[in-house]
Amino acid sequence: GHDVSESFPTPLFDPDVLTHFFDSLSVTVCQSVDALAAEIGAPGPDDLDPVTSLWERRGRELTGLELATSLAWQGQYRARMNTWWEDYDLLLSPVFPTPAPPVSWPWEVEDGLQKTVDVLAFTAPFNTTGQPAISVPAGLTAQGLPVGVQLVAAYGREDLLLKVARQLEVARPWSAIAPAYRSWAVIRIHD
Repeated sequence: GHDVSESFPTPLFDPDVLTHFFDSLSVTVCQSVDALAAEIGAPGPDDLDPVTSLWERRGRELTGLELATSLAWQGQYRARMNTWWEDYDLLLSPVFPTPAPPVSWPWEVEDGLQKTVDVLAFTAPFNTTGQPAISVPAGLTAQGLPVGVQLVAAYGREDLLLKVARQLEVARPWSAIAPAYRSWAVIRIHD
């Protein structure tokens, strides 16, 4: 019941989107680290994982002018992206550009830190624009790893996302394609 054609918003692959996304994210990471520090004390040198440490360091180095420039760029990016939805209802894309990485990833692979950035190529643009998006299970790789697809709608069209996600779940129940879990962990937090 859907008409499907190949198209995508040209700004989706703007080479500057990840830089501006991470400029804003890095400031947010600083806010989160500061809020936690106020609650439980400042983190020690080994308390933050390398990705969090990188973005916190970047956030503290970012000047107000750089952040303002990045936020202005993001506003223009939102306007450029928004025009695509004048002709289309939904965008279907991968969630990640690669299959699911192993649990130890990215620290055990060459350029692991860069790979943590690259893996967001399809999701960061819509975190930047603020458009509603949903990830739905689509199947498994030959190795049994989950593969998801992302649906993105125009501003205010969460109803359409949920409707189509429900149609996909009815047509292909997700529980039937869920990977088997090898173990479960229970975490108890004590005061």
